Amino acid sequence: MLHLKCVKKRLDHPKVVVSLLVLSFIISSAGVFPVLGDTGHTWSITVDTINGNPSPFTILSNPIHLNGTISSTNFVGDISQYQVQINWGDGTVDQDSNIQITPVGSNFVGTWSTNPDHNYTTNGAYTTTVKLYHAQPPGVEASGDATYTVTFSVIVGVNVNTSPTGLDVIVDGETYVAPYQTNWPVGSQHTLSTVEIQQGTIGTRYIWNGWSDGAGISHQVTIENKDCLYTANFNTQHYLTVTSDPASVPSSFGTEWYAESSIVTIDALKVDGLLFSHWDIDGISQGIAVNPVSVQMDTPHNACAHYVNDPQPTPSPNPTSTPTPTPSPNPTLDPTPTASPSPLPTSTPTTTETIPTGTPSPTSTTTSIQTNIPTETRHVSITFDQSGIDNDYNSTVLIVDGASYERNDLPFTIQWVQGTTHTFAYYSPLMTNNNRYYWANTAGLTLLQNGTLTATSSGTIKANYSQMCYLTVNAIGVSDPFTASVQIVASPLVTYLITPTIPAEQWITQNHQITAAISTANIIGHGEWAIFKGWTGRVEQDTQKVSFSMTTPATLNAVFFKVNPVAESVAYSLTAGIATMIILSLINRRKPAQKNKNIRVIGTAAGITIVSLIVAITVSMLAAVGYGIDIGKLLDFTNWAVIFTSIEAIAFMATSIFIVRKIHCTKAL
Repeated sequence: MLHLKCVKKRLDHPKVVVSLLVLSFIISSAGVFPVLGDTGHTWSITVDTINGNPSPFTILSNPIHLNGTISSTNFVGDISQYQVQINWGDGTVDQDSNIQITPVGSNFVGTWSTNPDHNYTTNGAYTTTVKLYHAQPPGVEASGDATYTVTFSVIVGVNVNTSPTGLDVIVDGETYVAPYQTNWPVGSQHTLSTVEIQQGTIGTRYIWNGWSDGAGISHQVTIENKDCLYTANFNTQHYLTVTSDPASVPSSFGTEWYAESSIVTIDALKVDGLLFSHWDIDGISQGIAVNPVSVQMDTPHNACAHYVNDPQPTPSPNPTSTPTPTPSPNPTLDPTPTASPSPLPTSTPTTTETIPTGTPSPTSTTTSIQTNIPTETRHVSITFDQSGIDNDYNSTVLIVDGASYERNDLPFTIQWVQGTTHTFAYYSPLMTNNNRYYWANTAGLTLLQNGTLTATSSGTIKANYSQMCYLTVNAIGVSDPFTASVQIVASPLVTYLITPTIPAEQWITQNHQITAAISTANIIGHGEWAIFKGWTGRVEQDTQKVSFSMTTPATLNAVFFKVNPVAESVAYSLTAGIATMIILSLINRRKPAQKNKNIRVIGTAAGITIVSLIVAITVSMLAAVGYGIDIGKLLDFTNWAVIFTSIEAIAFMATSIFIVRKIHCTKAL
């Protein structure tokens, strides 16, 4: 009894009762509300697209962007407590992503995507694992976490192009028409090349002028962890054909390939017995007796110099004497006929002859007897050689019967059966980074650059090459866009237009004496001009025209500086206007007040304004003449200095009127 009484007493205590009630509620609720780790719910996650493309996932390019879906049944906690983890397989783990969840009763569905996207540093196959997990409370995850694994290879996009586009590129030994696009693994190595000279339409060709990565014409590239663009740059050339009419007249120098947009000056030759009539370009006359003429090489052109006979007085022929008649010969008498002898009678033989079988021949016959006599096969030795090509070029120089030979292979000797026919071709031009070699002539068994050859006798075939050097003319010193013309005289004269970003470029025969002349002044705009200062680079001179010998590749820099002649007058006009204003103000203070003070005020103001304008105009014109600028182009209302001078004149007028009126008002008081 005592024990029960004690228990009852303890149960009556309010705190104990409350505790028991709470404990009973928790025990009774355990089967109703799931806890973390309970198996009454499910999880799922998928990877639906990579870089916007659905499965199968094989080869991908950086950056990698994943999209997928997630879902759960009987989820616990709050939807904000769920997240997606991405293990990229290269040691990088992103703990969260862009996730959107929509609850549907006790379940949820949603989507997720990577944040940020991932870039792999090396190529290869990677296994990426994504996991949907419950992030709250910290460090606790549900036992039903879902994972999804995907494996793919990483590559980058590659674009191999030409400028202008549409020319041939060689990628890993295969020829394609640019642009060529593909995907390559990061870190892989490939060979890019192109053809040095490519033919376009008739009369147009393209000369390789370097790759965008600065490497040689054939080079190896290693694919980096980014999309790659490689561009082979070409210079466009057009062919100028110069002929004469009549065709017997030698053509003037000029038939050649020229850079696009260059200007070629051609001059007709003087020919004894003929007078020059006119040039026609592509069949269009350039005017009677107009010589020389200039041709802008924007397309291929045909130029023909026409001549007419030179009218000279023709002397009268000497009279011819009448020939003495020749007597006819005496007629020849017919010969007396000769009597035929009478045949003598012959006795008939009494014996009979046996006639052989076959038809007897009335005349004797000579029979040729042919016998097969073995003849000896003779061979001839042909030596192929070259001169003029230096060690900086070691690619194909010659093709004989389809076989290629490089510079280091020459000279070589080949034996052919006498009388056989073979083909050969010497390449031209041969290009290196700084030099170019042109076929000049062939000596020995043939004079041709290419063709067929019949092996009749032993001997040598030697191609002689002329070395060409590359000349570059740049415009430097002024970064603002402007255009200057440069004339390069290296037979014939060629005119180029250059800018601060576009140089003039030309191949010139080594040791050839050339002359370069630059234009000045060259308008920039808004009243500013680019004035030639001097040459730097191959020659250091301050004259507009320079001459030198092209012994090696050369770079000429035409140095310019920028001027604004009207701007140079601003300080002078301000000084003159202010000085005139002070002087006229002092004069007005000393003169007594007059009734026609308005006339004096306006006259004074006008005088000050006129003085400032005269000074501005005079200084501007002197500066322009000194720089070689056409003074007729100074009045440019896009020039800030012209606008400033106009405002300055108005300001002088207004200020002068105000000051002089003030002076007169003071004197009147």
